[in-house]
Amino acid sequence: MPEVIGEKVDKRSLRKTGRTEQFATRVSKEWLEKVKEIAGKENLKLVEVLEKMLEIYEKEQRTSNFKETMKEKKLTNQPPSKNPSK
Repeated sequence: MPEVIGEKVDKRSLRKTGRTEQFATRVSKEWLEKVKEIAGKENLKLVEVLEKMLEIYEKEQRTSNFKETMKEKKLTNQPPSKNPSK
């Protein structure tokens, strides 16, 4: 619900994002240029690029963890191999 001040609507309340924490870090010039280029091409804010990067990273981690788990299950569910040297 937009906040009304007098007869005017406070437009800042129309675009609240839930982002309340400040995040500052140092990065290389090249990295920042790449992120800014992506943001420009995609018409996103820098924070939105970072959020998408995190989302993709987490998805990749879940996928690779799933693949690793399935790989381990396949290895443990196999019948014992016949070792002719015994």
